[in-house]
Amino acid sequence: MLTAALAPLPPEDGLRRWTYHTLFGLIAVTGMRITEVMGLERNDVDLDAGVLTVWLTKFGKSRLVLLHATTRTALRD
Repeated sequence: MLTAALAPLPPEDGLRRWTYHTLFGLIAVTGMRITEVMGLERNDVDLDAGVLTVWLTKFGKSRLVLLHATTRTALRD
């Protein structure tokens, strides 16, 4: 899987591998576009409610993306 290929990215103690893991993981489990994921701000993420608010959409209308419980757990970790 793509996320497994990210594990060896240097540096081992850096954030790059986790940034890419989260980016591609969100794209895979939510169907969001890369620009939508890249446009997320911390205030757009409500892990308690399991909802992402996407403002930068292809057609300019905001939308809500529901998160599965396993996705919420992964994002919290």
